[in-house]
Amino acid sequence: MAPPATICVHVASEVEGTTLPVGVAYVNRRGAQTTVNLTYATDYLADSRAYPVSPDLPLSQSRHSTDGLPGAFADSAPDRPWPSPPPPPRICHAQGVTTSLTGANAPVQ
Repeated sequence: MAPPATICVHVASEVEGTTLPVGVAYVNRRGAQTTVNLTYATDYLADSRAYPVSPDLPLSQSRHSTDGLPGAFADSAPDRPWPSPPPPPRICHAQGVTTSLTGANAPVQ
């Protein structure tokens, strides 16, 4: 069995032409089980334009935990498995992934 893997995702959303940092999600895989822990950014929670990225992730300062990918994350995931394993995950704070609710993923420089 492969060791557990954790990927750090820096979540952002484009609102009214502005990219807002939403928060940080840790996607954990252990075998076939996936869990997600998301914490909203304090500045995002204070912004009047903020909205929950998924119905199961309400706006609050607490850390949210879900079994499986929340709706917005699942909608931006590939519809089928990768033809070969994706590259290994990068270190969270140095090189994360920014994902928008439109499903576009781009490495953080």
